[in-house]
Amino acid sequence: MNYRKIRMAIFAIFITLCTASVQAQVQIRLPYPKFERPSVPDNLTQEAEINDWMAKHYWDKFNFLNTENLKNPELTFPIITNYIGQLNTIPNSMASIYLKETLQKAKTNEEVYDHMANAFNDILGNTRSPYRNDEYLIAVLEDLLSVKNLSETDKNRYELSLTMAKKNRVDSIATNIGFIDTSSKSDSLHSIKAEIILLMFYSPGCHACEIAEARLKQSEIINNWLDSGDLKVLAYAPEANEEDWKKYQSHIPDSWINGYDPDQSVWNQRLYDIQGFPTIYLLDENKRVILKDVGINDVEKYLMQLAMSLPGM
Repeated sequence: MNYRKIRMAIFAIFITLCTASVQAQVQIRLPYPKFERPSVPDNLTQEAEINDWMAKHYWDKFNFLNTENLKNPELTFPIITNYIGQLNTIPNSMASIYLKETLQKAKTNEEVYDHMANAFNDILGNTRSPYRNDEYLIAVLEDLLSVKNLSETDKNRYELSLTMAKKNRVDSIATNIGFIDTSSKSDSLHSIKAEIILLMFYSPGCHACEIAEARLKQSEIINNWLDSGDLKVLAYAPEANEEDWKKYQSHIPDSWINGYDPDQSVWNQRLYDIQGFPTIYLLDENKRVILKDVGINDVEKYLMQLAMSLPGM
């Protein structure tokens, strides 16, 4: 008897059974459909066209009619957030169009639309979200307001958010605001002469403001721009009273412009979308908004890129 052949046959059967067992484990059915990204066509080779195609077709394999998709714990993070990241690779104008097209597809299922639209609203409108984007948020809020039988509560909430998102948008001229400076003189935002203006809304004694102030003081790139005279910082206290503002003056560097609003009109009239302190804007010499409600890292990145693009760099 050829024992060697018998052993080989038994070993082959063992391997087959193990492989089948592994495959059975891998193929365990999820309680929700798996999300799949479509494959980019081979004829697309340029990065810009690939990014545009993926932003437009990101949801092609997603069945909006299937409510089972809502059971997927990854639907919001990372599926929706990855989609926002994909939109960020293309121009805002096209991104807003594709976002609205996605929401229209989602409307084929009320539950799916409600989940996705409100997830977009929360992610894009949250000041602490790294995906904060007013232009996308406006597209989402306009779509939410187009829904029939919207409750009065939701309607009022979305309308207020939309109004605030549209204030002082990127590429628009920032609303002029007056203030009293440390010399007790009246001044205004639009009278400040500088190539770049960093406008920081703060509240005296605010812990997050103190952290931001320390970061700004320590930032090499920001201080280089300040020393050159091409950048000016306006620290603006919109809701502080004069007494609290004066007590806090020693925390603000003399090289900054420090002002408060005695009428608190900026705060009470909601002239700016201030959802918390500090709120930072970056403006150009014409007071056009470059960056809205951003972190110091974003400011540093922009200033570094601008410096590198200047002649002689």
